[in-house]
Amino acid sequence: MLTVQEIGNMVKQGLQPIILVINNAGYTIERVIHGARQSYNDIVPFDYKHMLPFFNMPESEARQNFHRAENKAELEEIFELERVREPKTVQVVSSY
Repeated sequence: MLTVQEIGNMVKQGLQPIILVINNAGYTIERVIHGARQSYNDIVPFDYKHMLPFFNMPESEARQNFHRAENKAELEEIFELERVREPKTVQVVSSY
């Protein structure tokens, strides 16, 4: 788990990580420890397509560097993209 500030530093420093965001709909380990139905484990889902522009990546560049995959076939297609295979900046792949 990264803090959001670290993602901002990646953009600022011109790093080229591929960040995979997987939605587990809250705090899974807390559900196991404190109860599956505790409401505080449900978090408001983020819309990760806004993450890169939030850190001042130009909107047009951010659109190219955010990818959504809802199934295995879509994920495989994303991993075949040149900009993901040879990233020049942060790439975000989200499951939702």
